[in-house]
Amino acid sequence: MPILRRRAAAAKPKAAARKVSKRTYEIDGKTYSSKALKDYHAELSKYVKSGLIKSFGLPEGTLAKSKFHSIKATIDGIEFDSLNESRYYIHVLEEVKAGNIKSFELQKAYEIVPSHIRRGKKIRKMEYLADFVCQMSDGTERVIDVKGVETDVFKMKKKMVEYLYPNVEVQCVRYVVKEKAWLTTKECKARSKAQKASKGKKLAG
Repeated sequence: MPILRRRAAAAKPKAAARKVSKRTYEIDGKTYSSKALKDYHAELSKYVKSGLIKSFGLPEGTLAKSKFHSIKATIDGIEFDSLNESRYYIHVLEEVKAGNIKSFELQKAYEIVPSHIRRGKKIRKMEYLADFVCQMSDGTERVIDVKGVETDVFKMKKKMVEYLYPNVEVQCVRYVVKEKAWLTTKECKARSKAQKASKGKKLAG
């Protein structure tokens, strides 16, 4: 019985290595890895010239990926965990200037679980850190968390804070480009629902 031998597969030519050119963007002697950062630099420069803020700093070069793809920014010596959070800081300063906000606090802590001893072991306290707590001109207080997505941990802490502090309502906000405004997640969901209903009526018609 003849022995069948497999023919050796012809070696495929190696594909030429593709050169990935990472484009950079320069402005005012700074080099950024994205046009978005360059544009934000230009925007912040205007706020410095107007006197709304004193200084700012954005990350240059290649950026390390974070868990939620957020980029840190520093304004007036304050480091923010994301560009959106720094943008809300600008929004708050504008509201203060307009007289709508009296005063505000950053990273205010609300104790959820106090430190305690359990089975001879010390358990650290658990806190919720609010991004912004604003004292409004009408006497009300707003607790603001700037987030693109409401994580399960955030939802849990929000419920606990509102249970332990009856006068506190935590609002999660995000910037909606089309609206050019800051909206709460409730407002975003309501508008999205209304838009879907409107599209449904048009298709039915």
